[in-house]
Amino acid sequence: MSSESLGNSGSSESERNSKSKQESSSLAQEKIIVVPEVLFLALPLDNKTRSIAADATKSVTQLLQAMLSLTDQNLLPELSPHSEQGADTLGQPPVLLPDDVYSRLQSLARDFKPWVDCNAATERDETIIYPYFRKLVLFVMEGLKALPLATSPRDRYRLLLPYTGSRDFTPKDSLENFRMDQALFIRNWGDDIGNGIDEPKYVDMLAVVEIKVDDSPKASSKTSSRTSSKSNLASLNASGVCPKSNIGVVHGQLIRYTRQIYEHQHNRLLVWGVSSCGSLVRVYLFGPDCALSTDDLDMRTSAGRKQFIGWLINMCLCEDVRCGLIPSMRYVDGTAAGKGMYWELSVPKLDSNGAETDETTVYYSKKPSVAAGSTFGRHTRGFPASATLDDIDNPDVFVKVAWQYADRGPGPIRKAEIQHLMDIRDKYASARPNGVEIPRILAGGTVATMDRDGKRVYLTSDTAYENDIATRYRMIDDVPMAADKGNSSSRFRSQLPPSFNLDSNAFARTIGNEVSAVPRARRLLAFRQVNMLATKPLCEPLSSVRNADELIIVLADAMLAHNWMRTECNLLHRDISSNNIMVGRRRTSDGGYEVYGLLIDFDYAINPSDRRLSRPERTGTLPFMSILNLEAHPEQQTELADMESLLYVLCFQATFGINEADAKVLRLTHETLDPSLLKIKKWQGWQEGKTMASIASDKRGHLDSLRMFEADITGYFPVPDFDDLEDSDLPNYYDLQLFACELYGALFANPCVDKRCHGAKQTSTRVPRRQIGNPVEEDNSLNARLRNLTLVKVDPLVERAKDPAKKTIVDSFIKAMKDNAASARKRITALSPS
Repeated sequence: MSSESLGNSGSSESERNSKSKQESSSLAQEKIIVVPEVLFLALPLDNKTRSIAADATKSVTQLLQAMLSLTDQNLLPELSPHSEQGADTLGQPPVLLPDDVYSRLQSLARDFKPWVDCNAATERDETIIYPYFRKLVLFVMEGLKALPLATSPRDRYRLLLPYTGSRDFTPKDSLENFRMDQALFIRNWGDDIGNGIDEPKYVDMLAVVEIKVDDSPKASSKTSSRTSSKSNLASLNASGVCPKSNIGVVHGQLIRYTRQIYEHQHNRLLVWGVSSCGSLVRVYLFGPDCALSTDDLDMRTSAGRKQFIGWLINMCLCEDVRCGLIPSMRYVDGTAAGKGMYWELSVPKLDSNGAETDETTVYYSKKPSVAAGSTFGRHTRGFPASATLDDIDNPDVFVKVAWQYADRGPGPIRKAEIQHLMDIRDKYASARPNGVEIPRILAGGTVATMDRDGKRVYLTSDTAYENDIATRYRMIDDVPMAADKGNSSSRFRSQLPPSFNLDSNAFARTIGNEVSAVPRARRLLAFRQVNMLATKPLCEPLSSVRNADELIIVLADAMLAHNWMRTECNLLHRDISSNNIMVGRRRTSDGGYEVYGLLIDFDYAINPSDRRLSRPERTGTLPFMSILNLEAHPEQQTELADMESLLYVLCFQATFGINEADAKVLRLTHETLDPSLLKIKKWQGWQEGKTMASIASDKRGHLDSLRMFEADITGYFPVPDFDDLEDSDLPNYYDLQLFACELYGALFANPCVDKRCHGAKQTSTRVPRRQIGNPVEEDNSLNARLRNLTLVKVDPLVERAKDPAKKTIVDSFIKAMKDNAASARKRITALSPS
């Protein structure tokens, strides 16, 4: 299910912050799993660099150990790994540390020492740990730079520097007002280490770092109101157990801040993270499906410190793809050539038959128009681009980058969206319909990278996580169904990773000393690939419409294209949302322009007759998902589900504003309302404890009758009183009200279909027993006739998806689209200057 759009339209900052906290807390319960091998994913791919990193880790760890252990600091130079005693550590000639470097390292180790001293840390304020963490990172960077690493290209190396402040902070480019504890920022190898970074930004961040101490009741009961938020670090060190309450908070914060890293870094493939509860540190790798976590790394022990130091050094020396970056995207400084900063996007080239080749087509873009908007999911980005650098200010191509689902198996990887676009293009060329615009593919395929042996491979979840780890923790498609039936045979258990247990209800997850039930299979690694594709025409977001008539035209065009693809290409989109309907403008013969709609993003599209579809999937964007989709109904989705989603898109746009200018006015209006009155917000799942089933239940109530639909939903479209029309600041969405009600009538109250298809709530009715295959009595008495009737539940949404009702409803819906679009075009023509 897509989580790219969260339905933030019309929300205040406090609502967005509240929603972000709730979502992060919920995701933390189900998305973080312990995978001890995760540290292997930081190792450089190149074997020579890997060996250098291992030697450097050993040297820096020994140096830190010596400085922490010796009471006579004057003996340190003799025991340094760079003295004669340690000459064989790196296989290099003896290298003595320069006096200034030695003095700096000695000071850093002294400042770091209280973190590993069980009796030294009696403060209960978590900010006491901030400088300990910072000093350790700076020690590793200083020690690493002092080593002779000239045997490998230094221009590829990087530094990781912490934030210099002693308090939590908000990054300068943050889109929210949340404050994080610490972070690791990427800097060039030749940059000055100093005390760290004093101008923190998400765009430079490698990893979020969250730090907590023990806040157990036993500890907090001993504190005054001044220190109630503090924790006894000494008792935490003695126990060695990470507090359950704190690690849950940490996970929620990591998820929330990691989302902004994805949102600011447009070539970010994976994101690393770090947590510290007292002296227990964990390292995380955030991917599209879940976050992998190490076990606790204890900073009180040499082994724990070595593992963490090794991760820091590997992150400094490893390749960009190991660091979590997409290799086919490069941010270039073209200031010297007068081009400023721009993106260079290498998209796989297609041959004349549409097959992917090893070559690439390069496109240039100033910045993306679509950024990744979630911690988990496809991480879709979209760039307005041009084929030449000279035309970068006049883009005409749309380049999309995303983690897309794919079929695992031997042979070429099936690229569903690319194949769909090619099929649509071929059909469009032979049977071009009037007034229907489609995206035309220019180039596309899966991004390539190099594996550990230097071979060219596709960038997939298998190669990103390494095949052995991805196979061990991958998503198992048939386990959920078997679990539903109570089947816990060894056949299924043998496929699960050690940290999972299978029962009839859920997987059990163990993290440290915690055990919690989690949704089945959703935690495991699905098979995905990093795809890039370039298409024309280049359009604008849906929020670029200038008035209500343009919105009607754009939505109608998108659904007319949807209907053409369904009938001519046998293709069902399954993700109708405000993000996937674009606004295009083209010149007319009289020198004016006309607006049109474009349906994009076919990642979830399917051929409904495909026999491989064993069971339905939940696809779509949460606020716009159809009711049966939210309820995970066992029947496959039909085009009615996409039409229902279109109705929801219209309702959201008309409630919160069709463009930014209208949205600003409506935000002020909504702030004067009782929040419970704006019932469309229930479709967004903001409320505490909201589930997909509860959202579906709300929608059933709001859509059960035209009266309820008008009272709960369209009644909040802005329509000024006629007498105040000219003086009102409110936009006039009267035509959108009529449009929404007409679409509702076609879908939920169509007079041309049986009344059992009307409304949205399930009802009960009596039908003859013979209609459901049960025996009946031959006696014709009144009592017998009553006994021959049975009470059955009728779901109007299921009934209307059956032919011939479905065809009648589709025809009515499409006719309403065409008629309203034609009327909107006439109104635009009438208002346009002569």
